Amino acid sequence: MAIAAMLLGLAQASQAAPAPSDARLITALEQFVPQALRVDGAPGLTIAVGRHGELLWSRGYGFADVARRMPMPADAVGRAGSMSKPYTGTAVMQLVERGVLALDQPVNQYLTDFKVMNPLGDRDITARDLMTHSSGLSEVDARYAELSPAQSIHDYLVSVFSRSDDQGPDGKHVRWLGKVGERASYSNIGITLLGHLVAVTNPEHLSYAEYVRRHIQEPLGIRVSHFPPDVDEPAQPARLSTGYAAIGDVLLPAPRLWTPVHPAGTLYATAAEHLRLVQAFLGGGSVTGIEILSPASAKAMLTPTLPFAGGHVGMVWMLSDEGKPNASFNHAGAYMYGWFNAGVGFPRYDLGVVVMVNRWPMQSVGANHVESLITDFIGRWIQFEEEHPGAARPSHSWAWKRAYAIGLVMGHSYHGTLQARTRLTPTQLRAMGTGAVARSGTSLTGRWNPAGYVAGYEDILPIATDTQAIKSFLGSTTVKVHPAELELLFLDIGGRGALPAP
Repeated sequence: MAIAAMLLGLAQASQAAPAPSDARLITALEQFVPQALRVDGAPGLTIAVGRHGELLWSRGYGFADVARRMPMPADAVGRAGSMSKPYTGTAVMQLVERGVLALDQPVNQYLTDFKVMNPLGDRDITARDLMTHSSGLSEVDARYAELSPAQSIHDYLVSVFSRSDDQGPDGKHVRWLGKVGERASYSNIGITLLGHLVAVTNPEHLSYAEYVRRHIQEPLGIRVSHFPPDVDEPAQPARLSTGYAAIGDVLLPAPRLWTPVHPAGTLYATAAEHLRLVQAFLGGGSVTGIEILSPASAKAMLTPTLPFAGGHVGMVWMLSDEGKPNASFNHAGAYMYGWFNAGVGFPRYDLGVVVMVNRWPMQSVGANHVESLITDFIGRWIQFEEEHPGAARPSHSWAWKRAYAIGLVMGHSYHGTLQARTRLTPTQLRAMGTGAVARSGTSLTGRWNPAGYVAGYEDILPIATDTQAIKSFLGSTTVKVHPAELELLFLDIGGRGALPAP
């Protein structure tokens, strides 16, 4: 997409849109979230949703500690991981506004006892390059997870940049992936260097953690969430959830790990408090009358730069679905090896959501995990509600919806894939629904509804051979579940079969 078109799309997305019903959204989430958690298999999560600078809804699901059967409270603390990075970007922009740090000057002019040079060229690295992950740094230097207290930010960076061009464990990847400004390559080291710049340039001579606390967190009313000091960290927060590494059907409680990349990943946070930062960017740098950045600085951080992960990187924030009504800025976060999180803002709807999950999926990371399922659901839900205001939809249990999805798959298989011309009689169809049984070792109790199965089968039957008609149907007001629920429903039943995606 051309840059001009992207900017136009973001401008359109930032305009006020008719607000989908908050109550309808929360009602939908109250059914969707526990089902997404069950399908994912994660132990627990916290979620916070807000609009127009206010907190709409916050809740905990599942367990903060599985072994002790401790329910997850809404205000549980989690390790935020890379959701730390937008605080670093915000701090940098504050100092740019104060005139003590320049985005487009070489960072080496602020460094005294070590220097940073990209050996591949073509020019000096600037703070802007680090903010857009385009310094050329890679993630090969992964020596930022230890089972004992790690180095300070300063000492870690000295050790990193005093070494020659490191190779990865496969002997191929090197620390520098390309020339400065050539492309976006995600780098914890680069964000850590930005945090060091915050510490060495702020006029009050505050540490990174103290600067963020005083100039970002305290003004936003954030009291529990915090960055620990980079040396001599005290005990972890009392309400910290137990983090788990998920491998197969086993949850392994993660041992305590330390990392020196504090500005890139060590934040302790609650979902509702991190939401305050998301809402500040939804408000152009301000929330509930509290300004942490000028509108120009906030806009700059949300302006697309280089392509990255199917969208674009702004400055630290990631941008997705640009040009669409559900365009978002976002930053996920994971902390070794126990937590996975997501924070997303939808500017068109002035809506923010934060989901924090106390599990790290060791074997796969992707769109089908609970944090992304929930945030994607909200994006699709609010867009659909705007496009179809007041669309009536019967209230059904998840068991009914699940059976409905199975009916869609079965009807399409019979009459779409097999091209069967003879239709099941109503008696035969009802017999299939009432005769359904679970596989050995499982139960259909609370997971099956014969009427839902029949409804799904009958709905797909007239269009079973028409791929385009099916795509339209699955995204319409005619389908008897909310279209935003379909991804999870199909995951819940093991896939969509040959049904096309809308």
